[in-house]
Amino acid sequence: MKHDDQTITALQRVVLSSALSSADALSAIRGVIEDGHFPDRTMRRVWRAIIEVADAGETLSDVAVADRLRGQIENAYSVVADIATTEAHRGPVSARHHATLLRQHAADRALSTHLRAAIDKEIDPAALAARVREITERWAAHVAAPADERTGLREVLEDALAAEERGDVESVVSLRDWPRTDTLLGGMRGGEIIVVAGRPGHGKSAWAGSAALQVAGAGVPVQFFSLEMSARDVALRMARSLARSTLQNAGELRQAVAGMERLPLEIVDSCCGSVDGILARITQAHRAGRCGLAVVDYLQLLNDGGGENRTQEVTRITRRLKVVARTLNIPVVLLSQLSRGIETRRDSTPVLSDLRESGSIEQDADKVLFISRPGSYGSGDPAEASVIVAKNRCGCVGKVKMSFVGEIYTFLEVDDG
Repeated sequence: MKHDDQTITALQRVVLSSALSSADALSAIRGVIEDGHFPDRTMRRVWRAIIEVADAGETLSDVAVADRLRGQIENAYSVVADIATTEAHRGPVSARHHATLLRQHAADRALSTHLRAAIDKEIDPAALAARVREITERWAAHVAAPADERTGLREVLEDALAAEERGDVESVVSLRDWPRTDTLLGGMRGGEIIVVAGRPGHGKSAWAGSAALQVAGAGVPVQFFSLEMSARDVALRMARSLARSTLQNAGELRQAVAGMERLPLEIVDSCCGSVDGILARITQAHRAGRCGLAVVDYLQLLNDGGGENRTQEVTRITRRLKVVARTLNIPVVLLSQLSRGIETRRDSTPVLSDLRESGSIEQDADKVLFISRPGSYGSGDPAEASVIVAKNRCGCVGKVKMSFVGEIYTFLEVDDG
């Protein structure tokens, strides 16, 4: 899809004019585009101002938007008024259509830039071809349909009936060593984002490592992305968990390593927090049959290089991960920190509002689990733990009592009695 500069300018104006026209049109547009899809800096600032006014609960008008832009752009009131009077079909369907065109242009523009850079840098034809293929695969993951797009009910029902007639089996990953947790969750299903959150030192990485081992032990290939610890350290922790031993002697260590090597589990520590790198790795591994579950440890170390507002960046990150989960039909486990405020409350039981830098975590997550160890705050037994399922779109919410064995980085379910 090729557009000249005049057409792109007009397209941006139409999208912004539609956004100013009604809350329904703005809602339709927000489900499709982000700040970076506006190539013109002034247009991008107007878009941000529209979002700020809407999110503040103010009446959306060109005057309210221009008020937000004072000092940011020259002649703010004239610029916004001119955009507001741009001729456009104001309904949400038309607004979404034009927003989709703008998004596609942004994808084409960025892909062209990346490919030109690759051609400029690469000399060897084989290396150039490999680089071009990598770039196109990464961008395909990035520009997949927005997470909040909805297929029509009729199409959904027809697809479901067709799948039933074909005998298709839904992709569900189970936690075989934690039967009560697995029952409460209803398994981890393809297309889901499962957020596992806790305060530092409470064992969320250990929980995720144990879950990865269980899934890999059942023959489901796992990609485990560690952004904080080295792959070596993660592997040693997992080996201790698998062996149920601290591995103090060489014989035990060799046996545990051999057990790890037999599992379809890959630990990746080379993505340096890059969402692009993680999405590319997941997509490529899935294509090669090496990814039925992805685990990302952890959200606060991720970046997409997309802007200065961390809350908006977190929103983009979770939605991009959601797109990949749905596109590849795999569950993605995303670890996240909880706010420090939890430590100052009399009741330290986590709640959804404790999610740190939340952005749209709560909205985009299909399931939210909290790792709670009240004894870590100085009173009680630090081994006493619980997994709290605070959100579950496909099952129940509730709590499962657990025991944390820190020496071997393992959680064990315990009887309620």
